Amino acid sequence: MDTELENQIIAKREHIVKVWFEMWLQQKDLGIDDIFIEEAIYIESWCPQYNGRAKIKHWFTEWNTRGKVLVWDIKQFFHKDKQTAVE
Repeated sequence: MDTELENQIIAKREHIVKVWFEMWLQQKDLGIDDIFIEEAIYIESWCPQYNGRAKIKHWFTEWNTRGKVLVWDIKQFFHKDKQTAVE
């Protein structure tokens, strides 16, 4: 893969993660349909799992009725093959 295309892919992944974090900070769906495919599986760091975009949306909406993320800083991105992780 050429470097320019690889950089574009990485930039898009990082943008998606930033939007996802921003949704939590704003308590607003800014594009869950654009981020997750219908069959997505989302696993939280402490094991809860949400199967399917509809469940992810429900969890996001319900969680934000009783909680608020005040700060969620991205320290760094890690990219390997088709995976991106954030610290």
